[in-house]
Order: sequence, then C-alpha cells, then structure tokens
Amino acid sequence: IWKFDGTNWEFIDETFSRTLTPNDNGTIVNVDFSNNGVELLPGDQIIAFAGHFGGGITERVSFRRGGKPGVVRLGLVDGSVNGFAGNNEPPLVRLNFDRASNNVSVQENELSLSLAQNMPNPAKENTVVGYTLVNNADVTLKITDINGKVVATINEGNKASGNHVINIDTKNIAEGVYQYTLTAGANIATKSMVIVK
Repeated sequence: IWKFDGTNWEFIDETFSRTLTPNDNGTIVNVDFSNNGVELLPGDQIIAFAGHFGGGITERVSFRRGGKPGVVRLGLVDGSVNGFAGNNEPPLVRLNFDRASNNVSVQENELSLSLAQNMPNPAKENTVVGYTLVNNADVTLKITDINGKVVATINEGNKASGNHVINIDTKNIAEGVYQYTLTAGANIATKSMVIVK
C-alpha cells in the first residue's frame, strides 16, 4: 500500500505472502498486513499493488480487471482465465478496508459525525442505524456487499444537528455481510452489519 502525501507516494505497509491452492477457489482468504497495518482517513489517496511470484513458465500470472470495484482477477499470461489451479475461475484479490479487521482502520471525523452499530445485528427483516451530527448536513446511507456493489441507498435529505435514526428494511437484501456507509456533508463513516434469513 502506498499513500499520497500531497507531493509524493509514501510506502505504508505490505501483507504477508499467501500460497494459493485449489482449495482457495470460491473462498475468501484474509491476508493481514505484516507490520503496523494501514490507517486511512476519508479522502486519502492510495495505490495498492498485488504481486505474484513462483511457479513454472506456464503458471505465471498476470492481473486483469475483475469487473468489480477494488477487485483484481488473477489470470494466466496468455490472457485466459481457465486452468488456474485446475479450476475454471481464477482467484480474485480484493482490498478489504474493514474496520473490524485486525490491522486496518478507517477513521471517521468523530467531532462532526458519530455512527452507531446497527441494531439488531445480525438483522433479519429490519434494523436500525443511529447517528449523531454536530452540524446540519445532507445525509445519505449506502449499503454495499462484499464485492462493493451498492444494494441499497437511503437519502435522508438535510438533517439538523443532533441524534437521528434510520430504519432499514432488510427483507429484500440477501443473507450476507455488508458495509453501511453514512455520508453527512464532507464526513463519512462506515461500519459492518450481517443479514440473516
């Protein structure tokens, strides 16, 4: 991970290496950062590099767009996506800046915006998200799946300073782990929630 300081790109940290096997196909594998982790602030500009090494001449891997935000598809150097580890689909590499993970944090401006954990969590048919504003702001809540696809958007309009609650109907959202991101003016806060059926 490299972060732009306004003038130069500064190296921040790198993950441990991970050996991919056929058993990894169709699974999510977390690879932690090796040192102090990555701390990101809203508006930070970053570049993430993914590298591959090892294997024979026919097993070298190139990087292709995965068709989803934040995703890199590992494909064979001939451009195909077949044959990787004997499977029809190659692995995907996705950045996961989850605040609940071990050593990655995305800080929010707590002086202007405070976002509460949804209740209940896990949610079955509905859930409630509370938040507090210090100043009046236009508020939007977006829910995204693990691939970064937006599955719901709730536009709250302009809200006054103080405590507020958003009721979310989850009956039509598939079971899984999601991120919900509250944008209030220039302030952004994100948390995770689980939906069960």
